[in-house]
Amino acid sequence: MFKSSLFTINYYMEPQCNNWLEKKQQITDILNAYPEVKQPNTHFASNRQYNRDGLREAFLNIFNEEITKFQAQIQQEIIIEDIWSVLYVKDDFHIPHNHGSTGYAGLVYLDFDKQSSNTYYLQPWNNLTTDHTDISFLNTREGSMVIMPKFITHYTLPHKSTNPKRILSFDMKCRT
Repeated sequence: MFKSSLFTINYYMEPQCNNWLEKKQQITDILNAYPEVKQPNTHFASNRQYNRDGLREAFLNIFNEEITKFQAQIQQEIIIEDIWSVLYVKDDFHIPHNHGSTGYAGLVYLDFDKQSSNTYYLQPWNNLTTDHTDISFLNTREGSMVIMPKFITHYTLPHKSTNPKRILSFDMKCRT
């Protein structure tokens, strides 16, 4: 008997966080203390290279409901290891990258309009028929939260909107 798959890669998605407008305002107000800066040899601005003390606790207070749902899905308690924001202006993009080999990585789409470039995900093995890399994306919008394994390579195409795109990114590990 032929089974459809030997392995699958699960992800978690909230199409839009509850009370989105309130949560967006709260996290945006907090992020004012952590401005994004474009580093040399990068194609986006971020605050990842700077002190973000207090951001983790603020994030957990605001998005506790979504994180609790995720923990229930995976039946494990998680620890937020790191959290930062990224800002893309017209033509900014992110090269293919991953966040490590164990744990989870998450995104919250804070500012994201219809012209914003999506996040693309590369399957970690070649297509069995074509021997090519399969690429997927999720239908996200402002207020979406996506969590996937850290090892999934992902990227964005150049941002085409004149409105900035801003995301909140976070890395997690399971409490042992």
